[in-house]
Amino acid sequence: QVSRHLVMARICDPGGRGLIFPLTDAEASWEGWVRAVLYLFAMLYLFLGVNIAADKFVAAIEGITSTKKRVLQRSTGRVITVCVWNGTVANLTLLALGSSAPEILLSVVEIIGNGCFAGDLGPSTIVGSAAFNLFVIIGVCVMAVPAGETRLIKDLGVFWVTAAFSIFAYLWLVLIVQVISPNVIEVWEALVTLGWLPVLILVSYLTDIGWFSGVRKQPLVEKPVSLSSDGQVPLATTTSSGTARQVWRHDLKRSRDYPDFSEDASCSQSDDSSRGSEPVVVLDRRGVPYQNVYGVITFSDDTLELSCGLEGREVSVPVFRKNGVQGTVRCKYRTEGLSAVAGYDFTAIEGELQWSPGEMRQEVTLELLPKQLSEAADQFQLVLEDPEGGAIFNPNQDGSEDRCVLTITILNENDELTRNIAAMKMSQFVDKVMNIDKLRLGAQSWYEDIISSVCDVTDDGERASCLDWMHHIFSMPWKFTLSVLIPPTAYCGGWLCFVMAIGAIGVLTCAICDFAELFGCVTSLEDSITAITIVALGTSMPDLFASQTAAVTDRYADASIVNVTGSNSVNVFLGIGLPWSIAAIYWSVAGPTQKWLDSYESHLGAWPKAAFIVQGGDLAFSVAVFNVAAGLALLIIHLRRSRLQGELGGPGGMKVLSGLLLISLWLFYLTLSIWKIKSNTTDIGTQIFAIFIGFCSLENLVLLFSCALLMRFGTAFFTGRPGQQADDEEAARLVADGREVASKGDLRHVARPGLSPVAPPAFTVKEVHGRPECYGRQNKSLDISFTSAAFVCFAAKRLQRAGRKVAESFRGLPPMPPPMFPPPSTLTLSPAGPQGGIERVPSFYSIDSEEGRDRQRRPSLTGRMAGLISGHAADWAALTVAGLAAGTLADPNGPRFLG
Repeated sequence: QVSRHLVMARICDPGGRGLIFPLTDAEASWEGWVRAVLYLFAMLYLFLGVNIAADKFVAAIEGITSTKKRVLQRSTGRVITVCVWNGTVANLTLLALGSSAPEILLSVVEIIGNGCFAGDLGPSTIVGSAAFNLFVIIGVCVMAVPAGETRLIKDLGVFWVTAAFSIFAYLWLVLIVQVISPNVIEVWEALVTLGWLPVLILVSYLTDIGWFSGVRKQPLVEKPVSLSSDGQVPLATTTSSGTARQVWRHDLKRSRDYPDFSEDASCSQSDDSSRGSEPVVVLDRRGVPYQNVYGVITFSDDTLELSCGLEGREVSVPVFRKNGVQGTVRCKYRTEGLSAVAGYDFTAIEGELQWSPGEMRQEVTLELLPKQLSEAADQFQLVLEDPEGGAIFNPNQDGSEDRCVLTITILNENDELTRNIAAMKMSQFVDKVMNIDKLRLGAQSWYEDIISSVCDVTDDGERASCLDWMHHIFSMPWKFTLSVLIPPTAYCGGWLCFVMAIGAIGVLTCAICDFAELFGCVTSLEDSITAITIVALGTSMPDLFASQTAAVTDRYADASIVNVTGSNSVNVFLGIGLPWSIAAIYWSVAGPTQKWLDSYESHLGAWPKAAFIVQGGDLAFSVAVFNVAAGLALLIIHLRRSRLQGELGGPGGMKVLSGLLLISLWLFYLTLSIWKIKSNTTDIGTQIFAIFIGFCSLENLVLLFSCALLMRFGTAFFTGRPGQQADDEEAARLVADGREVASKGDLRHVARPGLSPVAPPAFTVKEVHGRPECYGRQNKSLDISFTSAAFVCFAAKRLQRAGRKVAESFRGLPPMPPPMFPPPSTLTLSPAGPQGGIERVPSFYSIDSEEGRDRQRRPSLTGRMAGLISGHAADWAALTVAGLAAGTLADPNGPRFLG
């Protein structure tokens, strides 16, 4: 009986169908190369549309996660401003979903489109995208940082949690596919895979707030404060008549109630607040003044209430500098809306404040726009940040170490006039719930976005180049269509934009799935190869550009690295767990169908009620290779932090070498995965041997890169310091330590412009604290130390040996036989020989026998692996010993491996 799945038409043949494409059977009559080019171009053009839709999707996520609220901090009794979304939770949910939406939706769409049968496109795309993200994106970010600068990971604990889960996620994938129930995904396995996602989020959140370290950043639960609350709680502490006391303006219970403001009281309070009662000195909770000679920058309070009616007004807000007036200090300021909307309730401003020595007060002028009779009270904030000159912000006020926040409530002066008008009260209630000003802003933004999609060639308004015009012409259909279909983030807090954007990405993903299968069918390329190459690159390129920009502009490396490890974990737990859960539940309920019986007849005995079958041979090998390379990548990141004090950047040579090594790991993964798919081997020993060969090739490639960079640029390229700079830094270090250094005249051997170099002074050694210190040594940027020379020699010897073996294999020369044993002097004449020939004594090394010749022609796998491992182990052992010894001789203060 011919199986039904064998006679079904392929997607590229007449009668073949995908989710959307092909639209007509006429495509089957076109030339193969024409179809391949068209399908490839269609995929690339769809990737462009996904990129534009993903930008809107990320904008929606940023709008959702940037929502803030005022909460009562129970540990201190203060009202503070916090984000509704915890940063770590937002990164692992919404932001990870935004960066991984194409891969996740592709996996879900493929499962549903295949009738809950497993496919190669979705899982392979997820693994290939994870490899590209971890190796290529981080490698590019390492090299993108300007020379001499470094970027550290701020939340190191969260990074290692997400990194561990990213490794565990792919190990778990191999476990359920190959070990627990080979080639079968049970319902509990799929649900547990999906359930690891909340576990990851919870563990990362607890790590972020300091649950495991014992140092809590903030309480787990905060009590929200009403928008109209005055928020007046114990904030700044002042001294009066030399006596320290805390200022409690209201009871905490009253701070949670709506205050009753009369017109006179409101105006009086507003006027008093605008003048600002100047604090005498800022104290800590014990009543002791903060010690800072440059000053503590503070507001008079962290809440301010202002009234505004049918006419706008300007208000000057004082900013004080207390506890110290030495030096010139600066800080930046800006306004930020809460319920108030910039351009409708207030005018957005930003600038810089500067205090000269002895100056204690500066003012920021705010412009409040007119309020209509039907408008409710709104809030916005004046934010101080980026202090310079040694000053700090008031720790007792709202904000953190790097910012100080003043929350301003704009009251409507017309409330007394509309108190007894029910229609006005209803209008104010509607405005309070829906925020009419945000709806107006949304309509205006939507109109401007549509016009901009057609008229704006560049985003920054600069003169457009020819390349900009080409990009605009190609992307304008996507920009215009998506601008019309996807609303701005002002509606529904960004959730409406979120839903519409993810719907657009889903539709485009369906088309990408069809074209990827069409391209693979026409070119006879397996879907898994298409997935880990073209599809993975197309879905990850937007993340590459975004991470590169973040690496250059951000102070920390979290946006470039932590997001990658978190996104890789979410890819497996959600992108594979969700579709596999759908398929596993479906087959457990539906039972075996005729198509299932035709496809998996061999599994019928073990699974008579049907199950979700996943042939995991190629997937398991790809995941295993990825885990090996991911372990090396994480080791590189750890060594960069411990040796170079930064995961990104550093000296030019080291960052280039690190970046090339990470990108080489991606090529290592890609090459082995394609080899496994093409060879279709199932022998475990052959697969392990292939991984080892790939690792050795990667090792030699890195050695070649290192030697080329070292010979071309010298050791200064790796250390980031020329010879004279190194001498100056060494002298400055010794002076700082109070040690005796050579006088300026002793450095006259250094060449100076226009003068001939003087002979160097005698080489002297001085014993300091029991360790020898060397003086009079001159370093040049192109000098090669003994360590570097040993490194080059070992690398050259390795390459020479490899080249000789390759040349011998091409010439077809037999391997050189081992020395004759026993030696010729012990050879005897054979009395049995017809002419008294010479008889050899048989030995283990003899290749004269048929067995020996057969062993030479077909060496065993164990023998080949043993030879390679022993050769590499010996080389690296000798290199390590030589490096440590040469480093000690070159620099008595400590070993140096390069320069």
